[in-house]
Formats: sequence, structure tokens, C-alpha cells
Amino acid sequence: MTKKPLVSVHVLTYNHVNYIANGLDSILAQDYENYEIILGDDASTDGTQEILKSYKKQYPDKITLILHEENQGITKNCNSVLRLCKGKYFVAIGGDDQMLPGKISTQVNYMENNIDCNMCFHNMEAFDLKTNDFLYHTHYDGKGKRKRDKGTVKEAIKEGVWFSPVSAMIRMKNIPQGGYNERISFASDWLFYIEVFAKGGGVEYIDQI
Repeated sequence: MTKKPLVSVHVLTYNHVNYIANGLDSILAQDYENYEIILGDDASTDGTQEILKSYKKQYPDKITLILHEENQGITKNCNSVLRLCKGKYFVAIGGDDQMLPGKISTQVNYMENNIDCNMCFHNMEAFDLKTNDFLYHTHYDGKGKRKRDKGTVKEAIKEGVWFSPVSAMIRMKNIPQGGYNERISFASDWLFYIEVFAKGGGVEYIDQI
């Protein structure tokens, strides 16, 4: 039986002590087996690093852990993690995000069956961690209007990125050389995705959460 392609799950943390265990558990509970978790912590001071060390100890073959001693800023932390990603496919999430069951397998199946698709993304739900109350869907604006399902680099430049970046799965070969531009301290993922789009190929929406 052909082995399924490796997926690199790029996880950033900074003072996520109240969230990161749930996030990691949601990745580890996925029904897709061939993945790696690359964790980059940006000098957390709230106990996040202790949690990360415990997960690394439990899952040494799944987790690669980077613990920065000094705060790097989000862009440099992104690149420190990206440099260690070895998968055919790339997924990036934050330490306060969670995956629903079947996320990785659904996206890999889509990418494998749509070879001209450069990147796929899906809807997400935002919720209040304390109450578990639903807040909003990321694929709809504040008036309930559905955002764009497909587009090119032209639309991304003109309109801005119309999807939640943590919902994206990208073919690693289309990651920009050099990764995230370190001249941009915040929101460097905007330019990152512009450069992904510029590689060509489809950017397509999976109508699931």
C-alpha cells in the first residue's frame, strides 16, 4: 500500500498556557497518521514551555520543539519553524487554535485528487473558550455575506486575503523561497500568501468547517 504523503503542521506559541494542550490534542487526535508537528515557542513566560516539553516527551517521534530563549517576534518564529518542515503539504496554526476531526485527511484527499490546486482552505468557527459560545464563521462577513471561494494573486492584492490563514493547506513546493519576509514584523502572512498565489495553480474552498 502506498504511504500517504507527509503533512507538516507548523504551530506557533506565545503565552498560550490556557489553550495549547487542547490545540495539540486536536492535532494528535486526527485520523491521518503521516504528519509531523513542528512547534516554535517565542519565549513564553506563563508556563507554556513546560506543557510543550511534556508533549515532546510523550510524542518524541511526532513533535519537533523549538524553545526560543528570547522573544523573536512572530515573523522570525514562523521562519524558525518553517525551516524544519519536511512535508509535501504545509498547514500553519496558532497555539490557541483547534482542529476538528478529519481536517487533515479531508484536505490531503482534496489536494491529491486535484493536482492543479496549489492551496485549499475551509470555513472555520470562532468561539469563546470560557463559555464555548459560537462567535462567527470566518468565511462570512459581519452581514452574513459569503466571501470569495476562489481567486488569484490579482484578487488577493486588490481585496486582501479572503480566508483564514490557519485553514489553508499548501503544497510545500510552492512555499516562497525564504519563507516569511522578516522585514514585516506583523501580518507577514499576507505577503506570504500573495507569494504562494503568485506561483500559479488553483486556490480552492472546501465547504466544510
